[in-house]
Formats: sequence, structure tokens, C-alpha cells
Amino acid sequence: MLTNDSLSVKIETLSNFCKLHTINKIDILKIDTQASELNILHGAVELLERKAIDLLYFEIIIAPTYEHQPRLDEYFNLLYGLGYKLVDIYNPAKKDYRLMQVDALFNAR
Repeated sequence: MLTNDSLSVKIETLSNFCKLHTINKIDILKIDTQASELNILHGAVELLERKAIDLLYFEIIIAPTYEHQPRLDEYFNLLYGLGYKLVDIYNPAKKDYRLMQVDALFNAR
């Protein structure tokens, strides 16, 4: 059944949320938001700049799936520019020998 209902929600960046709730450090941040991961990382830049997040684990969709979907290099450029390094890639999903998506783990060291 299709619905035309909508729901309004307040959106807050991770950096602002942590300020409001006096969260100074995050050990592990897992993100799985269907191609919105880069937006979330941009909203956490203040935390990432001061290495307040130790580990980042998130899905990177590589195959063209969503409108305005980030490219793989955009994740690497942002995180490497902030001093994060790739630890490993997990759960590669392939279709017809083509890489569709992976989970990536980055750390601040």
C-alpha cells in the first residue's frame, strides 16, 4: 500500500547534538543511512577535526543507486583530509562481478 502521508522531523548535526548533550567523545560511530553517510560525516566535522570519534564504520554504496549519491573518493578525501585512515573494508557486495557496496572502517590514528 502506498501512502502520501508525510512526517516532519527536526534534523541536527552530530557535532551540534554532541554539544547540546555534552558528549565529548565517541568510541565507535556506525552509520548506515542509504547514501546519506557523507552528509552525516560533514555534520560531524568538528568532532572529526579534534579526533573525538575513534572509529567510523559505515556503508559506502558504489553502484549508482540514489540521486546525489556520493562517490567513493569523496569519503576518502574528507576523512584522509581530517587525519583518518582506512583500517579495512568488509562485506563487499557484488553483482555480475561488479562491486556494488562495501562497509568501511576508519580510525583516527
